Amino acid sequence: MVTAILALELLKGNSAQTSWSLLSSLLLVFLASLLAVTWYCGVANAKASTYLVCFHETRAGSSAPKWETRLEKLGKAVNVNQLLAIVYLILGALAVTVPWLSAKATLPDLSNAKVLVATGLFVACLVPNFASWHLRGYFGKRWQAIRVDEVRQDGEAGAG
Repeated sequence: MVTAILALELLKGNSAQTSWSLLSSLLLVFLASLLAVTWYCGVANAKASTYLVCFHETRAGSSAPKWETRLEKLGKAVNVNQLLAIVYLILGALAVTVPWLSAKATLPDLSNAKVLVATGLFVACLVPNFASWHLRGYFGKRWQAIRVDEVRQDGEAGAG
């Protein structure tokens, strides 16, 4: 928000309509990139945690539960991506309303598509963070298939 206020001060020489829409568009694109990184980190976290379960926590001879298997027993935990998406949604709303109210401008029409395109990008990056995709289940199955394939290949190499 500090960036938005400073940018409004710098753009005061331009028309209010151009200034607020350019500023809001830039802020929404910045937030969209943060949402994309947040989603990617969530995917990477799901890959890493299911890898640990598949290849380290469920090895033969190791019956004691470990971190990830204990964590699964807690039940559905808070989804950090969804919490961050709520924060980004609020910031996105502020990124449009604060510059617009500061400039006392009219809402953009289709001829001034900067804000509309930036909003579309923002929403496209926001939705995957809210979606209740079961990435842990998906990656868990993929790691299990890889593990089964590796065990089969080791068996074939030992027999040959």
